[in-house]
Amino acid sequence: MDTLAPRGDGLQELARQVARRSPFPHDHYEVAAIVESLGWTDHQVQTTFGYPDVFALARAIYDGLKAAPTVLPHVPRKTLPWHQALGRAVRHFFRGLVFALPMAVSVAAMLVVRYSLWAYQYFTLEVATAVAIATMLSLLVTGGFIQSIARRGLMYVEMDEYYVARRVTMRLMAVGTAVAMLVGLGFGLVNLVFLIYPWRMVGWALLYYLLLCTVWLAVGLLYILKRELLLTVIFALGIAAVGILHEVFRLTIMLAQGLALAFTSGASLLVARRTFATYERRRVPGVEYVPLPRPSLLLYALLPYFIYGFGYFLLLYTDRILAWTADAPYMPYFFWFRGDYELGLDWAILILVLPLGVVEMAIVRFGDLLRQRQALHPASDVEGFNRWFLAFHTRWLWVFAAVVTASAALVYWGTIAVERSGVLAVPLFANRISYWVFGWAVLGYALIAAGLMNVLLLFCLSRPEPVLRVLGLAWLVDVVVGFVMSRQLGYQWAVCGLVAGALAFFLLSTYWCRSILRELDYQYYASL
Repeated sequence: MDTLAPRGDGLQELARQVARRSPFPHDHYEVAAIVESLGWTDHQVQTTFGYPDVFALARAIYDGLKAAPTVLPHVPRKTLPWHQALGRAVRHFFRGLVFALPMAVSVAAMLVVRYSLWAYQYFTLEVATAVAIATMLSLLVTGGFIQSIARRGLMYVEMDEYYVARRVTMRLMAVGTAVAMLVGLGFGLVNLVFLIYPWRMVGWALLYYLLLCTVWLAVGLLYILKRELLLTVIFALGIAAVGILHEVFRLTIMLAQGLALAFTSGASLLVARRTFATYERRRVPGVEYVPLPRPSLLLYALLPYFIYGFGYFLLLYTDRILAWTADAPYMPYFFWFRGDYELGLDWAILILVLPLGVVEMAIVRFGDLLRQRQALHPASDVEGFNRWFLAFHTRWLWVFAAVVTASAALVYWGTIAVERSGVLAVPLFANRISYWVFGWAVLGYALIAAGLMNVLLLFCLSRPEPVLRVLGLAWLVDVVVGFVMSRQLGYQWAVCGLVAGALAFFLLSTYWCRSILRELDYQYYASL
């Protein structure tokens, strides 16, 4: 690549980015497509590098790559020693666990001190209903933006383009905040017209909703920067702040939680900005920044992932919506919180802590082996290459099943031990409905986590379209089964809709995943 040196270090860096995206470009047209996908236009190429257009620049980069094969990444044919491979797997397993730590910290806080950042055991049913509405609405509104931030932000972070990652993710966060405010305004206007809830409930719901939206969007920034452990610390500090403000300074629990949520989102944003600034200062002087993508291109590229982010949380919360709108002896409002149903779900979600570690391990291993196995299989052995990854997928499904079984047993027997010890007032097994919901939700969440592994494999190959089909069908199954069961047999039967939808999510995602793995040679090439 020395032939590119007279044009400057910026061109060297751009050539390295092209080589990372396509180590063996077929011709200069492929290089031109990659350069344009990075946001470069003819005018920018002329002013920055002096070439007349993108295609002239692509020819120079392509010739430079051919003349300097040493810049191409070498794929080792030997596997890592067993102790290094084990250590790497353990690191990724624990990184997957870290994703679930904020959830685990919140549940533990509810058990020990009876409150978390946005929940409280002694809320009145009116306040609990308002907070439940706020929680669900905040995740549904921000879910698409969180997924978009993760998708685009991680891409730029992996390219070491932290300046562009910061600009793009901050723009997405700003748009997400604006949309959240508009939805909150719409919620207030609907209540003004139809008088669904008293205004005190609407005020509580909007307060928690807006604060939770900022928290979820800030969490997305820390995720792409791989600061999950620090996020857990911030969550723990936020819960501690609730305790200090409520117990020591005698603020109401809602005011204390509002201030703690503001602290959590503010601290997360501060950490994200400082992390971005640290990485940006390490940039080599003289290297040009990759231009920001046009909004229209960004919208087109991220729309499938935005829809997925919304649909994923819709699938998770549909059974709650059906359970809390089902008829009951005491039903003052259309949507009414039911603590016994929520308790069973909260306990069941703890089984995801260990499986999320397995999902992280599987996805990282899949990405590593794609490059390694491509070098080990000759072009004449396409079928062998595809069969090997089908077997890889089967092995990890069995590993996942074993871990889920162990995790479910650990949560079940751990709950029994805690309840019998009397240390914590855990009413799970003493409440028939909570126990029923817990048992079925364990199965449902396990199936969703297994389907999530399939989905992430499809995302690795840039195939979001099948994921959206799977998610839509799974949600439809969830609605139909949950609605019929909750209306005919009682609100607690809505959990069967969660299980049915989760089963559809797992089976359909497995079908699509294995279908694409059967032609992985083509799918991998098309994703580059």
